[in-house]
Amino acid sequence: MKTIDMNDWPRKSHFDFFSAMDYPHLNLCYDVDITATRIFAKEKGFKLFNMILYFSSYAANQIPEMKTRIRNDQVVEHELVHPSFTVIGENNIFNYCETKFDYDSRRFFQEVDENTRKIKLVDHLVLDEPDRDDYLFITALPWIKFTSIQHPINLDRNDAVPRLSWGRFTPINDRYWMPYSFQVHHGLVDGYHAGLFYETFQEMLSRPEAYIND
Repeated sequence: MKTIDMNDWPRKSHFDFFSAMDYPHLNLCYDVDITATRIFAKEKGFKLFNMILYFSSYAANQIPEMKTRIRNDQVVEHELVHPSFTVIGENNIFNYCETKFDYDSRRFFQEVDENTRKIKLVDHLVLDEPDRDDYLFITALPWIKFTSIQHPINLDRNDAVPRLSWGRFTPINDRYWMPYSFQVHHGLVDGYHAGLFYETFQEMLSRPEAYIND
C-alpha cells in the first residue's frame, strides 16, 4: 500500500470537489455479453458465479483508481483489493463472505468454494473487518434483470469501497446478456475509469479461456 502525495496528485481538485458532497458516489448500470463465459463454464465444469466474481475482481485490480481508498484526509492505493461477496444460506438469508484475490484462478476458485462452505454454516450475519478498506463489495441478484440499483450505505464521505453487482441473464438473438452495476466514489473514479473497467471485464467475459487456468 502507498500513500498518495496530495500536493502532486492530478485529481486533487476533483477529489476536494466530490468529497465535499453528502453522497459522492457514481453509479452506472450496463449490459455485458455473458455468452462465451456461460458456454465455457458449462464445458469445463466451472461455477459461473465464481468466474464472474474472478473477472470482476481481476478487472478492478487492473485500474489503480479502483484500488484507492480514503483515510481521513489522505488517499492510499492498495497493491490488491479483494472481494467481499454475498452468499445465500439457510432460509434464503444471505451472509457476507470474503476471499483474497489471486490471479491464479484455480487457487481463487478453491478459496471461494471453501469460504462459501464455511459461511453457510454460520447462523448470524458476519460483518467485514472494521477499519479495513481493501475490499470490493460484490453481490449477485440472479432473479432480477435490473436497469438500475441503489446500494445501502452510510453517508460517510470516506466510504470509497466500490460496489459491483450483476443480475439475471437474458437471451437475445442467440446471445446472453447480463445487467451489471458499477458504483464508486467519484472523487477517486470517473466515467473514463468506468469505461476501462467495462472494456476489461467484457474482454474477459468474451475470451474466458485466455484468463482461466483449466
